[in-house]
Amino acid sequence: MKINWTFWSSVCISIVLVALQVGHEGIITWVIAPTVIGLSLLVIIPHYRVTHLIKEMVVLSGTTAEKGSNKEMALRKHLHQMKKRMNEMIFAITGIANIGHESFFTLLKSVEDKSISVPLLAAHEKIIALRNQEKELNWIRQGVATLSELNHKGNTKDEYSHLVIAHVVKYLNANQGSFFLIEEKDNEACFVLSGSYAYGKKKHLEKRIALGEGMLGQVYYEKEIIYLSDVPKDHVKITSGLGEALPRSLCIVPLMSEGKIYGALEIASFSKLGKPELEYLKRIGDRVGYTLSTIESRINTEDLLSESQRMAEEVKSQEEELRQNMEELTATQETMIREQKKLETLSLVADHTKNAVVITDADGKIVFTNDGFARLTGYQFTEVAGRSPGSFLQGPLTSKETIAKLSYKIRHGEVANEEILNYRKTGEVYWISLSVNPVRDLQGIVQKYISVQTDITETKKNALDNLSKLQSISRTNAVIEFNMNGMILEANDLFYKVTGFSKGMIVGKSYQVLIPELERDKAQNTIMWENILLGQAFTGDFQYLDAKENVQWISGTYNPIFDLTGSIEKILMLGQFVTQHKEKVQELQDTIAAIKNCFPVVEINSDMTFKGANDLFLTELGVKRIELKKVSVKDILANGSYKRMEQCLMRDQDQPDTLELDILNKNGVSRRFNSSLVKINGAGLSSKKSILILRNPLS
Repeated sequence: MKINWTFWSSVCISIVLVALQVGHEGIITWVIAPTVIGLSLLVIIPHYRVTHLIKEMVVLSGTTAEKGSNKEMALRKHLHQMKKRMNEMIFAITGIANIGHESFFTLLKSVEDKSISVPLLAAHEKIIALRNQEKELNWIRQGVATLSELNHKGNTKDEYSHLVIAHVVKYLNANQGSFFLIEEKDNEACFVLSGSYAYGKKKHLEKRIALGEGMLGQVYYEKEIIYLSDVPKDHVKITSGLGEALPRSLCIVPLMSEGKIYGALEIASFSKLGKPELEYLKRIGDRVGYTLSTIESRINTEDLLSESQRMAEEVKSQEEELRQNMEELTATQETMIREQKKLETLSLVADHTKNAVVITDADGKIVFTNDGFARLTGYQFTEVAGRSPGSFLQGPLTSKETIAKLSYKIRHGEVANEEILNYRKTGEVYWISLSVNPVRDLQGIVQKYISVQTDITETKKNALDNLSKLQSISRTNAVIEFNMNGMILEANDLFYKVTGFSKGMIVGKSYQVLIPELERDKAQNTIMWENILLGQAFTGDFQYLDAKENVQWISGTYNPIFDLTGSIEKILMLGQFVTQHKEKVQELQDTIAAIKNCFPVVEINSDMTFKGANDLFLTELGVKRIELKKVSVKDILANGSYKRMEQCLMRDQDQPDTLELDILNKNGVSRRFNSSLVKINGAGLSSKKSILILRNPLS
C-alpha cells in the first residue's frame, strides 16, 4: 500500500509553523518544534496502520471504496454483509437434509447470496432428476416383474396373449392394444390377431396380416420397436361408446427370443408415450418373446410325448405289427409303378417277414407270394400264380358274411381288415388276421392289392376255449363285474334270474345296494375291498339282497382282473347261490342247539377222540371240560358198545343210527342209554365227525 507523503508532509509543516508563531523566536522554538513533530508522528503512524488495515479488508472483501468515502463505514458495511452471508450459509446448511424436496426449493428462495443458492439449487435439481430416474426404473422393473407372474397362468399362446395385452394396456394407461402371433398356414407365415384389449374389455376380432404388409411387416424384418406420434388416419382408431378418434401415439413392439420373432404388440393411446414407457415395452418384448418360445417348446414337447406314447401303445398290439408291415410295403409303392426293381425290393421285405404276403393285380389275380405264404398254406407260388386267393383258400366253413365284407371293400378300393377261416393245401383249417391294401398310381387308379396275413389259429383256439369256459361258468355261477370304485358294471343272466333284478336296476350303482344294511358298515367288508384293490382274491359266503330285499347267500370269490400293464382294471365276482344249503345248515344248527339243551351230546372226531361236549354229557361222565381231551371214546364205552358204534360208522348211509350204549363214568359206574349216532359230512370212517346223543337211560 502506498503512503500519501505529500498530504502528511503538509500536515507536519503546518504544525511546525503554528508552533513557531506561538513561541516567537528563541530557544523554545527549537524545543517546541521537535516536540510537535514527535506528537504528529505519534498520530500519523497509528492512523496509517488503521488506514492500511481498512484498505486490506476492503480489498479482501472484493469492494472498492469510492473516492472521499468513509473507510470505517465501508468496513462496517462489509462486516455486516459477511455476517448476513454467514447466517444465510448456516440457514442453508441447516435445511440441506430436505434437499431434493419442494420444501428445500422454498428455503433457497430466501437465500439472496447467489454464490450459495445457485450451487445448492443445481444439486437440488440433480437429486430430483436422479430420484425421478430411479422412480422410472422402479416402475419399469415392477411392470416387468408383474408381467413375469403371468407366465404361470396361460397354458396356451391364446390364453397368454389375452392376459398380456390386458395387463400391458392397463399398466401403460393406454387406450387400446392388440397381440399378434406368427402362425403358419398353407406353408405361409403371417401375423394373426390372438388377443386385443380396449377400454377394459377383451375384443374378439378376426385379423390376419401378411409378414411384408404395413408396419407389422416392417417390425418383422427390422426387429426393432416402431413408435409413431403422428398416426396414419387409415391405420387404427380408438373406439368407445361416444365414437371413434385417432390415437396420438402408436407403438409396435416385436416379441423376440434368441433372434427369432414370435409376434408383436400394438399399443395405441390418446397420450404420448415417454422414454420410460418405451423402455418398458422394449424390455417386455424380450420377456414375452421368451415366454412364447417356452410355450411353443412345451406344446411341441407335449405333442411329441403324446405321439410317442400313442406309438408305444400301438406297438403292444398285433395291429401295430401289421401296420408297420404295410408301411414297409406301401413305402415302395411309387417305385413299383415306375420300375421292376420295386418288386424285387418288396419281395425281399416280404421274404423276411413271418407273415404271409400276397400281391394281386387290379383283377385280383396273384402275381406274387412270399415264403411265409408257402409255410402258412402249403401252396408254392407256381401253384397259385394267376389265381384268385379265395378260389382255393376258402371252404365250406368260411364265413359268407366275412367274404362279402372283404369283396365290398376291395371293389370300392378301401383298406380291408378282417379275421377269416381259410383252408390249407392239406384241407386243414386255420384262422388268419387279414389286411388288404390297394396300391394306386399317380392318377389314383388301383393297380395292385397287397394283403398281409397273420396266423392267429392258436389265439383263436384259446379265445374260443376261454369263451366256452366262461359260458360254462356263467351257466352255473352268478357272475358280477365291478369297477375299482365298487360300481356295478354287469351281471350274468343267472344272477338276474335268481335275484329278480334287471340290468337297469343295478348297473351303474354301488355294490352296497346289494348288501343288507346291517352288513354295509362292518369292518370286514372294508377290509375285504382293501385286500381286493391290492390284488388279492377274497373267498367266502356273502349275503346279497334280491329285488324283493330278501337275503340270498352266495358262496364265491372276488377276483381282481388285471390289464396289460399289470394294473387292476375291474373286479369279477364268481359264486353259487347257496341260500337253501345255508337255511338247512341253520335249521340243523338250531336243532342241535335245542337237542344240546335237552340231552347229553358229544362231538366225535374221525380218529375216535372227543371234539366237544355239552354240560349234560360232562356231568354224566363226571369229568371237567379240560379233562375230556385226555379221554377217548373207547375209554367210556363198555360191554361191546365200542364195536357196535364202529359198525354203525362203517355203514354207508346218511341216516342217523339208533343203538344202545353202555356209558362208563369216571368212577367206573356204567349206565345204558338209548342213543342216536349222527354222521356229519359223509358216511364211513372217512367222515369228518359224528354226533352222539344220549336220549334216555335204560333201567
